Amino acid sequence: MLVGLLALASLTGAVTTPSAPQRYRIEVKAQTEVDATASGQGKFSSELSLVGFITVTMSDTTGGQLAHIVVDSVVIPAGIEMPPQMGDPAAAKGIFFHGYIVDGKVKGGLKPNQPNQLVAMLAGGVENLFPGLRTTAKVGDTWSDTVKTDATSEGMTQQSVTMINWTATAGANGTGRISPT
Repeated sequence: MLVGLLALASLTGAVTTPSAPQRYRIEVKAQTEVDATASGQGKFSSELSLVGFITVTMSDTTGGQLAHIVVDSVVIPAGIEMPPQMGDPAAAKGIFFHGYIVDGKVKGGLKPNQPNQLVAMLAGGVENLFPGLRTTAKVGDTWSDTVKTDATSEGMTQQSVTMINWTATAGANGTGRISPT
């Protein structure tokens, strides 16, 4: 995927120096409910949770930006017991995503550079960092966006809904800035 993005960058224009890295904490909670009453076993439910710490670096290119997203660490909250098949959280460190971002929205999806069950759980939250931006916003405008992500990866289906409140403010040197509030 990196080769494809670099080729895309060379076709669309020169890539400038990356912006300062931004760090994020993403919390993911997955609930599973199984209704086995038809087979006489009742209903079962389980909950998995994790916290991922990532670093995002953006580079401008003609028509959009290139995003480089690195998993710094994954932590399992106290009291949560992960099934062994989910793997060791330490193995997630260093896994990265690349994406082409146009108007604040991912084009073509984000996929990790290597398979990892815990990073697959984190992927929906990572993609929600790029819900798309309102290009006609003026300083003082506020609005809300709801982002729904449905993803299937490594035999696991994820659905997430995120609501983000935005505010357009004045930036440095008279430029505008749009940020979550």
